[in-house]
Amino acid sequence: MKGWLIFFVLFSGITAYFIYRLQPVVPASEDSQKTAKTIKILPGASFKKIAEDVCSLNLVRSETAFKIYALVSGKAFQLKPGKYALSPTLSSAEIIKILANGPREILVVLPPGITLKEIDAKLNDLGIIEKDALINLSVKDLKEQYQFLRESKTLEGFLAPDTYAFLADSTAE
Repeated sequence: MKGWLIFFVLFSGITAYFIYRLQPVVPASEDSQKTAKTIKILPGASFKKIAEDVCSLNLVRSETAFKIYALVSGKAFQLKPGKYALSPTLSSAEIIKILANGPREILVVLPPGITLKEIDAKLNDLGIIEKDALINLSVKDLKEQYQFLRESKTLEGFLAPDTYAFLADSTAE
């Protein structure tokens, strides 16, 4: 009976410590967006590298607890590449869920008659591309890949009015 009691106390203590290590680094507050940190996960990045990056930005209390939770939850190898703005007010479980769901798409409505310069400015304002990236894109570089551009001298008029889904930090191509 005494052995079970010791085991129970030890198990409870270890569990409580592990749960504590999974909690957010910073308590939730109104300024949580101001403390958000950007992390970019590259395609092919290993789970170990992702965990190190999350830990190096002080987004989690413990890299080990982060790894264990990700492995136990089955999401360790489902983390998707992309650019994320994560707050230290998120728990390890919430961060893993966000990384497993993938980066948020940004919906952009391009109305009829919008010019290439206006599209470039709109995409830049939303953080999708760098300023003038679309304007400076060479038609020559795209002609082999896109046959319909063979006779064109400019990219003006090739985006039909519609709603487009982009990822943050996309390229003009």
